Amino acid sequence: MTLLTIVQNACKAVGVPSPAAVIGNADTNIAQMLSLLNDEITQLGRKKGWAELAVLSTWTTVATSDQGAVTTVIGPDFDRFVPGTEWDRSLIRPLGGPRTPQGWAQDLAFPAAGPYYNFRIYGSPLHVFFFPAQAAGQLVAWEYISNQVVLAADGITGKTSFTADTDTSKLDETMVKLGLVVRYKAEKGLRFDANLVAYQDAIEERFASNGGGPKTLHMTGYDRFRWSHLPDGNWPSQ
Repeated sequence: MTLLTIVQNACKAVGVPSPAAVIGNADTNIAQMLSLLNDEITQLGRKKGWAELAVLSTWTTVATSDQGAVTTVIGPDFDRFVPGTEWDRSLIRPLGGPRTPQGWAQDLAFPAAGPYYNFRIYGSPLHVFFFPAQAAGQLVAWEYISNQVVLAADGITGKTSFTADTDTSKLDETMVKLGLVVRYKAEKGLRFDANLVAYQDAIEERFASNGGGPKTLHMTGYDRFRWSHLPDGNWPSQ
């Protein structure tokens, strides 16, 4: 569904005449729908680690603690990390972090650095810092969640909000429409408790199968090296 069809369907659900266009519409109800929809799509993108918003980022380190601005080093659409995906691929080692302010202070106070690199994101604008200072030329990779929750009509260009009737949502459109209905009814002082239940159920049902998951739950904990790289048997012999 496009911006136009999302708003049209929401209008039908709340008893408001459906518009022929949303962007530039002088009807105050439609203008309010657009504002609420952009609030909804932004907040919905922040609720969960949606697979549709996950992006793999790689870059080559420079020989300093400050690796540069997040929007340059990681991605201009960076919103937050996917925990546990941070790796130094050159050394085949996980990165420690993001560190808390307290943990970072502890790192900097130690007289000797350990074998692993820790990182922290802070400053304005946000910068990526490593301790100990990274050597130049290391390939670092991690996943992050994008703040671009909308796609332009070309199906490629990402946006942070709806600005054209032909824009589409990266997230499930039915879920987005249900959220818009809840927000509109709340703004108008109408009862929305049943709509809220349906909306919350839609979020949980969608996220439960979003992006898949591991096939087996290992009660001893998931060891990425053992289960991903070592065979269960038939070891070769020399």
